Amino acid sequence: LTFQDNRRIVIKSPAHTARVRTLLEMFPDAKFIHISRDPYALFRSTLGLWRSLNAEEGLQAVRDDKWLEEFVIDSLRRMYDAYLEDRSLLPANQLVELSYEELVEDPKSQLRSIYERLELGDFARVESALDDHLADVKNYRTNRHSIDDESSERIRREWARYFEEFGYV
Repeated sequence: LTFQDNRRIVIKSPAHTARVRTLLEMFPDAKFIHISRDPYALFRSTLGLWRSLNAEEGLQAVRDDKWLEEFVIDSLRRMYDAYLEDRSLLPANQLVELSYEELVEDPKSQLRSIYERLELGDFARVESALDDHLADVKNYRTNRHSIDDESSERIRREWARYFEEFGYV
């Protein structure tokens, strides 16, 4: 892509959360935006994603997905251990962290702040398109996720560092 278009590439890939060090080695001027989310909603959403991926892209039907909860808990714990270790490699003008809740509460102000903090240029260039997009999605509602007490306690225990680092205590 960069050979054909020299604009900045934007990649939204949760798995890259664990790859800050590698991405920084490959792209020393890369900018990172990390959006934290309520851990319980993150867990249920990730389970749903994996179930959907298995159903839509799997080569066979998954009959028993009891392994999935363990996989999600372990994967996200390892992913965030790597992220929390490596984010210190990034100077202030290369990393912005915010919560999903902050973004939803005031998306325009949050994006303006991201532009300023990451030194992405004149926010006015994108403001009109952003206003149009926000008008298009104004009625969007996130999925509601329920979780049983046992899973809730396990997530709280296993992801304690995430809860603490991102203020979900």
